[in-house]
Amino acid sequence: MPRLLSLLLPSFLLAVACGKTETLTVAPTTPRAPELVPSPQLQAHQYKRILLLPPGEAIERKNVDLKVVKAKDIDFYVGKLEKSMLQQGFEVISPEIVARAEKSLGPKASNMSPVEKALILGKETQSDAVLVVQSLVITGDEAFYAIENMKATQVPENKVGHRTKKRQIRKKGEYYNTETKDCLVRVPFYEIKIEAKLMDAASGNVLWVGSGEGTVLDALKGSWVAKVKKKKCRVVEENYDYEEVLGETETLDATFAKLMAGMLEPLKVAAFAGKPLVVAEKPKKVEKPVEKPPEPAKPTAKMAIISANKASMRLGPSTRDRRIRYVPRKAEVEILETMGEWAKVKLQDGSMGWMHDSTFIVK
Repeated sequence: MPRLLSLLLPSFLLAVACGKTETLTVAPTTPRAPELVPSPQLQAHQYKRILLLPPGEAIERKNVDLKVVKAKDIDFYVGKLEKSMLQQGFEVISPEIVARAEKSLGPKASNMSPVEKALILGKETQSDAVLVVQSLVITGDEAFYAIENMKATQVPENKVGHRTKKRQIRKKGEYYNTETKDCLVRVPFYEIKIEAKLMDAASGNVLWVGSGEGTVLDALKGSWVAKVKKKKCRVVEENYDYEEVLGETETLDATFAKLMAGMLEPLKVAAFAGKPLVVAEKPKKVEKPVEKPPEPAKPTAKMAIISANKASMRLGPSTRDRRIRYVPRKAEVEILETMGEWAKVKLQDGSMGWMHDSTFIVK
């Protein structure tokens, strides 16, 4: 069963009401836990002063017809993300400072990669870290709930699923299962999915990667209770207009805010756990007796974890070099040598190649 449909259906409760109507209750759902991958460096130092950079590409919208979703551009979501970060205690660099720093880059900015630009702006604004929003996708979907023999019945995916030919609209506003002829109640909703990563402004090391998704049902102002007339197969009474609430800016705002709170709260715990990023004073020189120099420590392997969903391994340290293979996320690799933003790595199966440092987190 698709993620969106499986999230929605368990929240439905059906109770028999008086007369020829039945009561359908849709309760607010619990958001899925975000996928967060912090690095050890994140907990070694404090990262409070953050430069927030929006995604390089526009918002991706799929099957969403709501005016409120179509009308909001990336500035709306970046503003809400900034507000959520401030509520968690982060110090976010103001857009004015970022604009001045971007202007100082001049024409050369157009030839920079997103990572290069982020690091330069991070240093220009004296940030501890740079939070880069990699993607933001909003997807529309719908679920159908069957009423059969005055009992609650979850509709199997092979009977009625998202945009399948297994259902049929008999009349305007009425839905039926084409096989069982049972009345169906349609509940539309949308999902927001975001992917981001946090980088150290000084070194460019990836400190944290995170992705989360939440539906509008997570942020309902309360349970939606509707009386359904089985014979006419339609909602005849409801405690509030579900379609109206679905199209409100406040609902979109609450959905995104709840999603970001689930991602930023654990990030805050790790980012504030370490020591402040300050330059320590040089200790006074103290004369010490000449001692026998210690034996050099044996070098230890430098390991890293792949943070990108599908990282490319190449023959040489350049995107112009041929790709050897893709390395899956969370795979462990050994770093043999580095050259600028590239590192020669060795996989557990013994194969070796070059990978860009934006695709892994050094342990």
